[in-house]
Amino acid sequence: MYSRRPGFLAVLSCFVREFPPRTSGPLGLNDGADPNVRSGIGDTPGTLGVNDQAMLTTGANAAGISFLPKVTAADVAAGDIKQHLKASEGSVSHLYLDTVGKVTIGVGNMLPSSTEAQKLAFVNRVTRQPATNEEIKTDFDNVKKQTSGMVASKYLEHTKLDLPDTEIDSLLDARIIEFKNGLKTKFSNFEDYPGTVQNALLDMAFNLGITGLVAKFPSLKAAILAEDWQKAADESNRPQVSKVRNTAVKDWLEAAAKAQAP
Repeated sequence: MYSRRPGFLAVLSCFVREFPPRTSGPLGLNDGADPNVRSGIGDTPGTLGVNDQAMLTTGANAAGISFLPKVTAADVAAGDIKQHLKASEGSVSHLYLDTVGKVTIGVGNMLPSSTEAQKLAFVNRVTRQPATNEEIKTDFDNVKKQTSGMVASKYLEHTKLDLPDTEIDSLLDARIIEFKNGLKTKFSNFEDYPGTVQNALLDMAFNLGITGLVAKFPSLKAAILAEDWQKAADESNRPQVSKVRNTAVKDWLEAAAKAQAP
């Protein structure tokens, strides 16, 4: 992420290029050790992604700019599930508090303690040098004292460190593997499903938790187990997320349905 607040032209260029350099807002699933559980301990609920609140009615992010692209089968093949999750859940380079007061970093990664934060390769925002354990603890403690649930950018002034994009990506990669392993316990043929189906399930798991996905969407679960991708697409709508995000998931599932048709 960028280490300083970008100027107006820099912000515009970032929107045009791909996604904003730093999206604000602490909402979205902040999973801890177990992606199957959604509670105040270990991971936090947060059913809305970072831009979902504004996009529910406008189709745009908090800045009023629509930046989540239509996801195609080609995008999936190129690994764009990561871009999709970053846009939907938010990607923040500095520490912030989620809606229930958990210190969080990156794409919804909850940090239970400053000790856990010290395992990450933070850098000083000014010097760009690796952060010391003391600096990391100071940032963690400063953020922890703030009011929870504000947009993520509100916590920037209470921090001096950033987590580089490469580190955020590594954390996201680990979470994707974690969720994939969890999804395999609910869908035994998960690895044999088309890539578009796998990514639709990953999106919903990030948003709902795996237990929430199968418990709140029994008809979708049945359709997935039956490998009826069109039925799954019809049952995939989530009222609490943006139209853009719902459309992306439905498009993924319908792409599989079209490939399945004789």
